[in-house]
Amino acid sequence: MNKDHLKGAVDQASGKLKEQAGKLTGDTSREVGGKAQNIKGKAEEKIADLKDSASNNGGGGGERGSSTSSIRG
Repeated sequence: MNKDHLKGAVDQASGKLKEQAGKLTGDTSREVGGKAQNIKGKAEEKIADLKDSASNNGGGGGERGSSTSSIRG
């Protein structure tokens, strides 16, 4: 887990806590803010996954060039 994954996980956990606190106290604003923070955390984790995937695959740019050159030659 890298720092981007960790940041996403922290935002999700904080968002869930705020959402639950808002539900318990009847504070709609806090509940909605918690939901938004939770969604933000999920998005941050997805972005981190994409970054990991791109770095593990080398960006994908090198594979195309090598496959077309082997067809030609």
